[in-house]
Amino acid sequence: MVESPEQTIIREIGEELAFSLDVSKLQYIRRHHDGDVVSHMFLYPVTDEMVGAQLLEGQRFEFLSVSDLVNRDVVPPHRDILEWYARQKTLSA
Repeated sequence: MVESPEQTIIREIGEELAFSLDVSKLQYIRRHHDGDVVSHMFLYPVTDEMVGAQLLEGQRFEFLSVSDLVNRDVVPPHRDILEWYARQKTLSA
């Protein structure tokens, strides 16, 4: 059985951060295409519920603003997605 994007993000966050997303807070934003790669964007308003999250996979996790990414090495498609999101927030403000 193929997972939906929503099922995938819920499973991945659980596997990588030992954290269960509150599905009612998960909002699908859009599909992003980069060549043959398709990414699905979600919005999840984070509050203090992630204080107990534990990194189980990956090198580290941290919360950053888009402006924090200027001096960071970020996978180009991820940077594109985050910059697109920041532009949308600016346009709607």
